[in-house]
Amino acid sequence: SPKVGRNARVPPFVLEVSRFDPYKGPLEVITGFVEAVKALPEQLQEEICLVLVSTQPGVDDQSSVRLSKIMQSFVDSLDLEALPEGQRAGGPWDLRKRIFILMLDDKAPWERLVDRMAHKGDLDPDRMAGIAREIQELAEFPIKQILERLDTCGLISRELAEQCGEEPLPTGITFTSEQRKAVLEVLANSRAERHPAGDPVIQRRAEQGSFTGKELNAFEVSALQSAALVTVQFSSKEGFGLTVSESLIKELPGYEGVLVGTLVGGIRSQAEVCNFLTVEYPPEEAAASLARYRALPERPDQAYLRDVFKEISIRKSVRALTEHVRHGATMPDHERQRMSRAARNGVLKHFSTWVNVRNILHGIEKAASLQPDLPPEWKRARSK
Repeated sequence: SPKVGRNARVPPFVLEVSRFDPYKGPLEVITGFVEAVKALPEQLQEEICLVLVSTQPGVDDQSSVRLSKIMQSFVDSLDLEALPEGQRAGGPWDLRKRIFILMLDDKAPWERLVDRMAHKGDLDPDRMAGIAREIQELAEFPIKQILERLDTCGLISRELAEQCGEEPLPTGITFTSEQRKAVLEVLANSRAERHPAGDPVIQRRAEQGSFTGKELNAFEVSALQSAALVTVQFSSKEGFGLTVSESLIKELPGYEGVLVGTLVGGIRSQAEVCNFLTVEYPPEEAAASLARYRALPERPDQAYLRDVFKEISIRKSVRALTEHVRHGATMPDHERQRMSRAARNGVLKHFSTWVNVRNILHGIEKAASLQPDLPPEWKRARSK
């Protein structure tokens, strides 16, 4: 089984990291995953999970929040009668309970305290910046204790401390003890292997738990990308598709995975030099997908969502996705490792930062060597 073969301490899982957006096809990913599970060996059927990850949208982007609620309703409405009894609704391996829709908070509690203080306090920007740095230094303490210390030190007034300490207290993504232990272990290994001094700034922030919410999100997303059995990027429209290269470059021995991506935008150029499974996305299917998302009612019922599932499942692109997820989850370990290494090497060779810098410098050098095609009168003026 994958748990034994991959030496995994986590269940095998399929992953998509993207904002919750119709152009990223979250309902198609859920559908393709469910259809693929039906064709997996029984033990893998009982273990495999789907994880859909997005960062929390801003207050001006409520469409992602709305879509996330519809996604959860879509999962709750799934017809699982084709699966073994234990994996149906209410069973011990209920597939619906293994589909995780995660919207990551982008701020830590101490950052929210800074925001609240800036809003409630009549403080000039320089003073507020100094208080913010002090709050970050105290990030390991509970919010009320931070306020008490700021009050005691005279950095803020008692009145402001009481206003900022009103319930509900600021919340956000937290730096867990397990994460702290892992980061400190990585830093210790880095000092031993590459640099005797390590990075004292990062070490201090890890010990204090004073990372920002975006930094903690990056840790968590990186861990998910490193351990995924299959990563999916089912976009109908894309720029470069940075999450594809981000996923392919991650390397964690024993947790090698493969990627499935649609051939749109910059994903196509990545597919030309990196080794991953590809899906052609016909324009008519992309248009049909967007039309379906636009037509979704605010609170669709179970019958409506099951009809949507049936409609999505018969599309050619989704059938290809289903087959690739099934193949990626069941391929022999040596083949998965080979694909993973080849894909990573492709990113390093063609899309790494150093390669991009080199290409920019070569472009500048080439442009500087070219003779400009000037109008005749300009050439005469230059010759004089």
